[in-house]
Amino acid sequence: MLDKKAETKNSRRLRILYEIMVSQSPLIREMLALVTGNFGTGKSTAVEELYPKVGGLYVLVVENMRVKAFLDKICTELAITPSHSAFVTQCLVIDKLEETQQVLFIDNGEALNKNLLNTIQAIHDLAKRPIFLIGSNALETMLNKEKNAAIRSRIGARKHIKFESCDFDDLIEVAKLCCEIRVEDDLLKDILKRTGGNMRKIIGELSYVETCAALLQVISINLKQYEKAKKEMGD
Repeated sequence: MLDKKAETKNSRRLRILYEIMVSQSPLIREMLALVTGNFGTGKSTAVEELYPKVGGLYVLVVENMRVKAFLDKICTELAITPSHSAFVTQCLVIDKLEETQQVLFIDNGEALNKNLLNTIQAIHDLAKRPIFLIGSNALETMLNKEKNAAIRSRIGARKHIKFESCDFDDLIEVAKLCCEIRVEDDLLKDILKRTGGNMRKIIGELSYVETCAALLQVISINLKQYEKAKKEMGD
């Protein structure tokens, strides 16, 4: 398969939300955006495709991450040297974000702890730059808790998008762009049904389809041919 990213309905919605966030009036105080959805719907893939194009900063949160480690990662993205002090490093990050006017994308948001949320809130309030929080539906549940009401209030109206399962039109675009063979509609419909529209599973299935096509030595494959190849491979 080709290492290309197809634009789906989800990725288009993310791009539109980004454009809204960076073009809004400086009088608007809510600069947080929320991107959630089930695992495998393509959130991280879409963000990883978008942020380099727009000169954004990307930080992947891990479980039990400390504030200093989080700030150090942002410093790496900003190409600045962190201080030994977390507070001073936070100030450096805020100053640099104000200077560069870059947008911060924070992925795996369900791993954020209270200290990290407080840090993000401070960066949001002082740097006044858009921040995207990306994560599973567990992130939304976490932010809806009363103890997180302060940071939740910084997510503006219509600044939350939920990634949905891939539909047939999305699948056609993915197959056209990523596959080096033609995948016929009957096989695509079968893949969509079996994967439930999970983008991660779809990519795996399309890769297997290409293996089957190579076995049959064809440049176009339909459902009947796919089933034949599977039998020949003992699957």
